[in-house]
Amino acid sequence: MTFILIFACIITPYYVAFYDPDDEVYPTISVLLDIVFGVDMLVYFSSAYYDKDFKIRDKRLDIAIDYLRTWFITDLLAIFPFEEFFGLHDKENMTE
Repeated sequence: MTFILIFACIITPYYVAFYDPDDEVYPTISVLLDIVFGVDMLVYFSSAYYDKDFKIRDKRLDIAIDYLRTWFITDLLAIFPFEEFFGLHDKENMTE
C-alpha cells in the first residue's frame, strides 16, 4: 500500500500539471487506484488495532466504530470519483 500511495502522490500532481484531454491512461490508472484504496478500506474494517491502553481490539464492532470515527470520511473522500461526478473529464468542458 505504501508503494501505491507514493505512486498516487507522484502521478496525480503530474497529471494535474500536464493535463491532456486525449489521454486515456491516467483515468484508467485513477480508477484502478480507487479500487485498490476501496479494497484497503474493506480490509481496515477487519484489522485489529491497539487502543490507547495498548489493549488489542479485535471485535468487528469496535474496529468499525473506531474506523468510522477516525479515518473513514477521509478515505471515502479520497476515493470519491469527483472527476466523473462533476464531469471534469468531458472534452466539451475543456478549453485550450
